Amino acid sequence: MNFNKFWLEYDVPNTIKGVKTISKIECNALFDYFEHHKPVNILEFGVQYGCTTAIFLKLAQYLGYKINLNSWDIVDKVSRASKDDFTLHLENIENTPEKILLYNPDLVFLDAHPYNLTKNLMNTCLSNKINFMCHDIALLDRCQKESNNFTNKSVYTPWESYLIGEIINPVLWTSSSF
Repeated sequence: MNFNKFWLEYDVPNTIKGVKTISKIECNALFDYFEHHKPVNILEFGVQYGCTTAIFLKLAQYLGYKINLNSWDIVDKVSRASKDDFTLHLENIENTPEKILLYNPDLVFLDAHPYNLTKNLMNTCLSNKINFMCHDIALLDRCQKESNNFTNKSVYTPWESYLIGEIINPVLWTSSSF
């Protein structure tokens, strides 16, 4: 399969156009993951307009398999994906991250931002050997600035890159593997 063919045939640029969302590089990483791991049960945290949601659905269609996509947010602004094709949960599961285990996830995609929610979900994934991917991973400097050098954990900022280092290994903050 060919990422560039997918990118053009499934009109991905139009899906992500005009919103601050997933990049072509991240789409390519998702494509590679989908192609090699073929996740069926996908959980997405942080939906906003549903751009990544639409990418998940298009990837599965292009690669020729069906997925069960469950997506969580606290408000419904979805406009880029059909709600007939996935399940939207409007709830905060910050204090009940183990709830994800009910869905037997193959992949958890994190783009929700709140520190405690993201940390709890990462820990649940790690302790249950569930693959997860993070959006906004290159925004460590922004997270540092907005959180007053990582001291104010109540701010709504991209905590994913900070938490990768905090939970797994601080060396990852300076890694070029992101």
